[in-house]
Amino acid sequence: MASLVFENKVKAWEKSRLEVRKYISDPQFAEQDGYFSEVEQMAFGGSFKKKELDERIMQLKPFARGIANKDPKLSGALNLFLSLCETLYGNGDFEAVARRLKLASDLLEIARDERARPSGGGNARRITEEDAARWDVLANGLWTKVRGYEKAVFDFLCVLFYVAEVRRDNPSANLRSLMLFANQISAKDAILAGEIQRFAGLADKYVKNGKMGEFRQSLRTRSTYLRLEELCRQIDLDIRKKEDERRRAEEREAKERARRERAERFRKRMRHRIKVVLGMAAVVLAVVLGVRYFDMARMDTKFDEQMAVGDRWLAEKDYGRAVAEYRKALQIDSGRAEEVNGKEAYVQSVMRAEFGMLLDELRTILKADRNRFNDDSGQRLDRMLEIFPEDEAAQRYQRMRERQQKGRRKY
Repeated sequence: MASLVFENKVKAWEKSRLEVRKYISDPQFAEQDGYFSEVEQMAFGGSFKKKELDERIMQLKPFARGIANKDPKLSGALNLFLSLCETLYGNGDFEAVARRLKLASDLLEIARDERARPSGGGNARRITEEDAARWDVLANGLWTKVRGYEKAVFDFLCVLFYVAEVRRDNPSANLRSLMLFANQISAKDAILAGEIQRFAGLADKYVKNGKMGEFRQSLRTRSTYLRLEELCRQIDLDIRKKEDERRRAEEREAKERARRERAERFRKRMRHRIKVVLGMAAVVLAVVLGVRYFDMARMDTKFDEQMAVGDRWLAEKDYGRAVAEYRKALQIDSGRAEEVNGKEAYVQSVMRAEFGMLLDELRTILKADRNRFNDDSGQRLDRMLEIFPEDEAAQRYQRMRERQQKGRRKY
């Protein structure tokens, strides 16, 4: 028969259980409520396993410490409940004392129903339902936790999509990645690592035994899974949308890259053509400049030769031809007009001086014989008159001839 101390522990366990149940039902503690319910059902169930109990206690104790300041009543009651679970669970007198004291009747009734179920297929369905319930709670809790881990969130989503039948790719590789990730963070966050391992283990169990359809059927009766299924579908649509956007962006980038390459090839061709054109232009310019230089050199030579001809006529005092030759030189190179004009001015000055001497000579001749001109002087004066008709001396000579022809003696 159980001792009084043991009975008091059972009473304290029931009192703390009811107090925890009162406070932990708040929606903000949904994940911890699921763990707590699992611990409750282990009390009198035939499937009690010490390892699973230790895992749930490891998950709930940090939660109890974390809410000590925020909710001291729930924290104290949960700590007491968990410590009593470690003492009472697995004890053969635990269920008998609870029945005698009429405690935990709801849990005892569940245990009685489980024992009344037939073995075989019914037991397998029960296990599947229990696994589905645990997996549903784990998936609901991990949904917010793994978002902070980029390495795990993709694999976690792939498993969710497979279980929710959003995608049909076998998630075995993703499950192995999740197990590896859990081992990597076990020292830093043992609770999260344990949850990921159980989540991946349950999914892997039904992936391998070929009973995923039954597992999904059990999950579909749970509201959390239904919400998760819809959310997974929405996420899958978002992912497909992002993939389409990424593909379109890549196509745009490829088109832009091709456009830039075409533009670069066009620029290269244009630069080559410009170089060719510039090279040809340089050659043409060089040829033109060479020809121009040659022409200028030849023109200078011709000009100098023509001016030399004019100089010879000037030396022979054939001023008319000298001026004509100088003007021919100007036609060869109009750019040297100043030089030609200088020569003409010099010829004019010489002719004026000679013109005056001839006029004086002519006056002397006419005084002696006013009926004739000196033939030589007259011809020279006539040529000067033809060359410079507007010159003052030429006009004086013209007037003189007119008077002489009219028989006048005014000179």
